[in-house]
Amino acid sequence: MKPFIRPLLLIVVALVVLVPSAAAQSTYPSLPFARESNDENTTDYVLKPEVEEIQKRLGGPDKPYRIVGVVARPSSRLAVLLFVNSQKAFQLETQADKAVVITVDNSNISNLTYEVAAKDDHADYKLEIGNILMSLDDLRKVAKGKTVSVKLGAVIHQLDSDNLSALRYLMSEIEKDEKKVN
Repeated sequence: MKPFIRPLLLIVVALVVLVPSAAAQSTYPSLPFARESNDENTTDYVLKPEVEEIQKRLGGPDKPYRIVGVVARPSSRLAVLLFVNSQKAFQLETQADKAVVITVDNSNISNLTYEVAAKDDHADYKLEIGNILMSLDDLRKVAKGKTVSVKLGAVIHQLDSDNLSALRYLMSEIEKDEKKVN
């Protein structure tokens, strides 16, 4: 997995920060789904957190939130979980421990780490994006879970039902497209 980490993480940052979603669909407005071409001439499957939509849902930019997005590249059998953390203070950048443990229905996916891929210091909030590189099979486990929590160092986030529904939708689209090819 190591040779893919740096280029894939850079692609993820570019997708989240620089590129608007094209042809977005969604079952969850805060996480529109899109298929996007990549530099390998394959398709990335994206759940890109929409900050404005999240803030609208919460009632303003000063409300803290956490949400998990995804960039999955089935051709490489890899995915990056985008842990978007908007709080009153930076939490991910300040930690020495970059270990990640994802608990799916009382089963742990460990041996993962995160890298702070982007951060923004707004007057009302501090926004950080922590990227977690994982296998597509591990993403499938996460998407199929009934309860999922993500622990990045000391920061713990329980995914809500909408976030899990969006992940399930993304995986169903990947599986549907893979069946067409096979």
